[in-house]
Amino acid sequence: MTGESYKLTSVGVDKFGNLFIKGNAQVQVPKDQLTPEQLERLRQLPGYDESSAETVSVYQDFPLFLSKDFVTEGNKIEYMNVLKNVALAAGYEGTDRQLATRGMEILQSNNERLQHELDSAN
Repeated sequence: MTGESYKLTSVGVDKFGNLFIKGNAQVQVPKDQLTPEQLERLRQLPGYDESSAETVSVYQDFPLFLSKDFVTEGNKIEYMNVLKNVALAAGYEGTDRQLATRGMEILQSNNERLQHELDSAN
């Protein structure tokens, strides 16, 4: 999905700095691959014609993995943008580098909080 337009719905980081992302994007899907619920919603749309186009636009969630060890320049840019967006969503401002650093700090802090909760539960 690098280079495509998608919305981040969740982001996680491992101890090596690799990012695990859940994204949501609009994609073209053949009608025969829609779920029964999606087909029913489509049929309920005013003016829908079942003989119309063979594909429809739907929003779908997808997983995305970005390695800290940048393989391509595009992945490096994507990696930094994800971290910046985490910081921006948390209300921070600054340069791209400051925001990326803050985004990683936020994700690592969340990991520490979750680990503490897991340790306390045992």
